[in-house]
Amino acid sequence: MKKFIFSDNGTLIDRSVEVEDYHSGSIVMDYTTSTDAVYVGSELPFNSLFFDVASANAVSAAPTISYWDGSQWRTMVEVLDETSLGGVSLAQSGHVTWVTDKNYGWLNEDTVNSNGTERITGLGNATVYDLFWLKITFDATLTNTTEINFIGPKFCEDADVTGEHTMLSVSAFKSNYESGKTNWEREIILASRLLVEDLIDKAAIISGDQLLQRRKLRDACVSKVAELVYSNLGDDYQNDAQKARAEYSKRLNKKNYGADKNSNARLDKREMGVMTGGLYR
Repeated sequence: MKKFIFSDNGTLIDRSVEVEDYHSGSIVMDYTTSTDAVYVGSELPFNSLFFDVASANAVSAAPTISYWDGSQWRTMVEVLDETSLGGVSLAQSGHVTWVTDKNYGWLNEDTVNSNGTERITGLGNATVYDLFWLKITFDATLTNTTEINFIGPKFCEDADVTGEHTMLSVSAFKSNYESGKTNWEREIILASRLLVEDLIDKAAIISGDQLLQRRKLRDACVSKVAELVYSNLGDDYQNDAQKARAEYSKRLNKKNYGADKNSNARLDKREMGVMTGGLYR
């Protein structure tokens, strides 16, 4: 579980529970530029976050993504903001991805020193141990009703699912599955979490944060979504569920998941090659 802390004019508010639960809870990002910030702490370095936007920002704004190198906040490079629409960040749901500055490492630290004084700038009023910290700021004050429903893993899109399983694109099928249903977003989020858990069980990774190339897991995510949907439709769809389950197992049985072994939030050449066995830290 990640730590999500919103700094509201220096007051630190832990919103971890709300943003990690897709089904309930959300946070209103009443963000004011130059005074506020979002801090994300994790057990391992990571290179992306998916934001499920419930109420969009309408103000032109761009994010700055920084990481703690042990002495100061370093700005990420190659930031790609897929939540941006016409220069408006958090205007839609999407991933934000980045690359660490190769000249500076990402260090996991306690937020405070042993005597209680601030160690990580901006987080001195929160005592959290031994995490890698990310800082997100924006260059403009956001719409004060901007609301984030969920932040977490997502490995495929609705179009990926319906493109492969055309039956799942039919409006009548969706309505029969659940009244008023228009997409498979909820199932995609669940499938993505189950996928991470399965890779941990296989000893392929120890944390989903190691998965730096989400598209490597797109096809497995699609099959898991199909399995979840067909499994909930009773006996008439059990053959479809079994086929999807078999396809999922096949697609998950990769030798390379695009996983970060050395905790630097980037894929080195040897990590891009074919690897066998478990990954451990």
